[in-house]
Amino acid sequence: FKYFDDTKAKSLLATRVFSEKGTIAQTTFYDQNKNKVSEGKTINRLNEGVWNYYHKGSKQLMKVEFYKNDKLEGAQKIYFDDGTLAEETTYINGMREGVYKVYLKNGTVVEEAVFKNNQYDGPAIYRDPFGKIVSKGNFVKNEKKGIWEFYTDGKLVKKEKYPLRVKFEKKTNIPKQ
Repeated sequence: FKYFDDTKAKSLLATRVFSEKGTIAQTTFYDQNKNKVSEGKTINRLNEGVWNYYHKGSKQLMKVEFYKNDKLEGAQKIYFDDGTLAEETTYINGMREGVYKVYLKNGTVVEEAVFKNNQYDGPAIYRDPFGKIVSKGNFVKNEKKGIWEFYTDGKLVKKEKYPLRVKFEKKTNIPKQ
């Protein structure tokens, strides 16, 4: 099957090649300039297996995902427009689970963290563009917990205990209004 937009141009927006029984379809989506936007397989209209997404107006991969019963499952990789890896994470049953990394185009890992149940949960390290640590510590259920270390030019400059406690001053002689 071919699907077209409803403009005068009647641009091809998608194609679907169905299996004999019609439950499996290899699907490709296009923009109005005939550039591929994404492609993958559906089973009973649910995403299944590998899905590829492309940078706008380009043949360069932007993202690769894996689906099981329409939920993200396995490694997800996101790429810069030059093809270098920008981000990688793992999904289990549609939720982030495990190591998460963010890269610069030069390959430097600027964020490295752990997810559990779709939340930051575990050690995390943040780096500057030169690969020097800026901060590191632990998350528990999306919140900073325990001692976090902060660095400048690779040297430890501060430690803070999280969650931060706000100290209140006790004031006397408060004027009446």
